[in-house]
Amino acid sequence: MVPTHKWSRLAVLLAVVSVCCFMFASMAAAASSFSVTAESNPITGEPTAVLKADHTYDLNLEVTEINVPINQFTDKYDPCSSDPDTKATNKLYVDFPFYKESDNLGSKSGSCNLSTGSVEAWITLSTGDVVGPIPVIPEIYEDGGSCSTPASVADRVYFTIERQFFPSNIPSTANVTGVLIKGLEVKTTTQPDDNYLVCVNHTACDISGCASLEVVDTVGGIDIWIPNQNCQTVGSNLTVRGQVWSTELDNVCNNKPWGKDTWSIIVELKARITSTDCGVDSYSYEDVETSAGDFYGTNCFGSDTSIKPGTQTKLIYAQVVHPKLDGTFKVDFALPSWISEDELIVTARTIEVRDEKAAYDTDVAPGGIGWRFGNQEINKVPAEANEDIDGVSETNRNHILRGTYEVALEAYAPDKYTTKAHSWVMADEVVLPNYSAGLPQFIVIDEDAWGSQIDVDNTQTLEICLVDKYGNPTKNYDNICDKTGKPLKVQLRALDCDTKTITNGAFYSDQSATNRIVDVEIPVGAECVTVYYKPATVGYVTIEASAIFYPGQSSNHVSRPVFVALKSTRKPDVFWKKLIW
Repeated sequence: MVPTHKWSRLAVLLAVVSVCCFMFASMAAAASSFSVTAESNPITGEPTAVLKADHTYDLNLEVTEINVPINQFTDKYDPCSSDPDTKATNKLYVDFPFYKESDNLGSKSGSCNLSTGSVEAWITLSTGDVVGPIPVIPEIYEDGGSCSTPASVADRVYFTIERQFFPSNIPSTANVTGVLIKGLEVKTTTQPDDNYLVCVNHTACDISGCASLEVVDTVGGIDIWIPNQNCQTVGSNLTVRGQVWSTELDNVCNNKPWGKDTWSIIVELKARITSTDCGVDSYSYEDVETSAGDFYGTNCFGSDTSIKPGTQTKLIYAQVVHPKLDGTFKVDFALPSWISEDELIVTARTIEVRDEKAAYDTDVAPGGIGWRFGNQEINKVPAEANEDIDGVSETNRNHILRGTYEVALEAYAPDKYTTKAHSWVMADEVVLPNYSAGLPQFIVIDEDAWGSQIDVDNTQTLEICLVDKYGNPTKNYDNICDKTGKPLKVQLRALDCDTKTITNGAFYSDQSATNRIVDVEIPVGAECVTVYYKPATVGYVTIEASAIFYPGQSSNHVSRPVFVALKSTRKPDVFWKKLIW
């Protein structure tokens, strides 16, 4: 009879000790050998027993150097029969001594606890035949554990090899000399350690043995957030905070902070481009550019005196930071110098585990990402897990297959950062809050439908507008960062381009030129105001708009002219004027 109860933790530990003690005695007699491996070490390509904590693997279990009768090793009955007289009793079983968590093999309620999927077995016989693949449904018996978080592995798994799957020409006198079970899906423990014993035995045969799994310390996730989101303007400072977590659980089953202050975190500001195909959204990501901060322009005679925002750009680079011992970190970015049409996001990523040492290549820069995550023993690089291969997305933990994430740090700073292929874990993306243009710094005169010439006594429509220091259209305060203002008074003048004296031209508030003005107000919350200019004489004039500053602000200001031609075929440039607050 196969027991159908769940094992207590003490019973599991005692069973493991007894099995493993029995193993040493029986191995001397049976000389059996047992191994547990995942797919392969990503560097050497060899099967490996080095695994990441809190990751899912399809494990391969192999027993060799045995010689047991086929009728004792296999069974003719179904493993889950309700009749105890026709229920399989000849079973191979494997003990996993993990604790603290539960339900890592998808066990079901009921007396049999069969798993939801089958595995494949290959049986090597003394006749030289290899029979397989044989479908086997694992029976799972788990301790309930002390934490509600499902993260560890089962206590015991039974495998019944049914004789019905053997060819009829296999003699009943044959012995089983080896067995290989492939594809047992197991989620490793959250508690990293360098030596977990997995032991095998059989209910009717002299088979026993233990093998070590090395479960390595693994990043369990990254949180990032943006504090103080209420006031963000172009070019302003954006603070990103975060915390890195281990998979390991504390006494009350919460994740412990990642306590390694040499671990590097890469934080990036990206433009997220959304495309929709058949109703399904997909994303691509682009680097974010900002203005280099140059200003340039020409006056009506071609001298570099008028000002307008420059068009030179630079990338907003990724940043590399190191967490404190409590896992926390902080990064400051300068927001782009213009309002992006795309959705901007912040993300953070790091290498999941100790990994290949970058110094295998002689050209690797000291202090690079690969160096900081180095491990001198390449045979200790853990296998890729199912989550990495499938690109599983979890809260604060998105798995990226080794080497598939494009690392652009070399392009940003090749003398500082050099990376190699790694397995990455990425934080959930944080969408930047809405940000606005900055405070007014320049006045621009935008001509509306300016023709090739202006006839005397005709009126010209002018838009007097505000822009920030990067050239973004902006409003007259309008509660930018809790700043409230008053209507901004702008003085208007038309000057002779040679003598700088006021001409006979005039400004009006209406296109019919009946209400003459010398200044105009830009209301609070407005970007522009419309005025009309009517020249009185033929020639070249400079149109000037100058702000009358708010009380208590600097009285110094700069007024820069722009060329305006009357009865000329030359089209004037747009006029930019520095507004000093």
